[in-house]
Amino acid sequence: MNDTQTRQGREDGWRSFARLPGIGRLAALREDWPDALRMILATVLAAIVSTALRLPETYWAVLSAIIVSRPNAGSSTRAGASRLIGTVFGSAVAMAVIVARTWHVPEILLLAVAMVPLSLLVTAFEEYRTAPVAAIIILSSGSALISPLHLALLRLAEITIGSLASTLIGAWVMPSRGHGRVFRMSASILTRIGAVLDSSFEEPRVDARLDAAHDDIRRDLREVAVLVRTKGAPRAQGRIVKLLSRLHADALFVGRVVGSGLRRASALEYAQALHEVCREVAGCMLEPESAQAELQRCRENLRAASEAFALARQPAGGAALDALDFLLETLGKDLHDLMRVLQGPR
Repeated sequence: MNDTQTRQGREDGWRSFARLPGIGRLAALREDWPDALRMILATVLAAIVSTALRLPETYWAVLSAIIVSRPNAGSSTRAGASRLIGTVFGSAVAMAVIVARTWHVPEILLLAVAMVPLSLLVTAFEEYRTAPVAAIIILSSGSALISPLHLALLRLAEITIGSLASTLIGAWVMPSRGHGRVFRMSASILTRIGAVLDSSFEEPRVDARLDAAHDDIRRDLREVAVLVRTKGAPRAQGRIVKLLSRLHADALFVGRVVGSGLRRASALEYAQALHEVCREVAGCMLEPESAQAELQRCRENLRAASEAFALARQPAGGAALDALDFLLETLGKDLHDLMRVLQGPR
């Protein structure tokens, strides 16, 4: 592979961070339009119930339905429960601050004391990030037309309505388990893993760019893990996500070893070959009708690259270089296992 092809491959990999390989936005919209329908119905239902109960601020129920909405009922239930728990906790902290106001404690001190438990909660459990929002809403209500306790109860009622509306619509209206999205997200993640692996050998290497790419991959891995944990998801999809997590960890450690100065031509060539295989396997995830034959070709390409890498590194010695060899071999084995899972039933 010449320098021009190498640079082109890396640029293709970096561009894949922004779009899915082999699939357009229109194709994704055609497949995911039920998600938009469920969101519309959930907001309408939340507005109708909130209006029927004569709640003063219907838009809070509608916003909750939108925020909680997920591609499947299981995710909506978890998101709704997390939003409710966060709101209850934030409301409790705000009420404690309001009581403390009667002791004439300085407002700035009360705010600082209130933010300590809220910040710790959000830091430890990101899903409860609505807690500080609920606290701020109640604390900013002042004393005018409604008591803080009444406001807190109204807010809980509105958020409950929105969360339940989104959960019920997700379960009853064209229920989706997000399985097609699992493969699209997995394809994108796999392509980016190959790109960061290849780019770890760049000279000069842009570490900030690599770190940002790894952060994006971690975020998407968390999102796709939520999809495969829902009831009814095929077991194979859970194994795919686990293997992607292992591949990402391998690529991350390879980057650290290479960053410490351990690099050589044979390792670079093998990383480039793995990058190409990752792109080809990602394409197979998006085109199941031709996946079997393409996956077999990918396995043959991977086997040839692994054999060439084994022959090239035989004369090399030293414990430090063995770390790079081991990580690259492990990454190749994990990629082989991923292809084997993909060749089974979906």
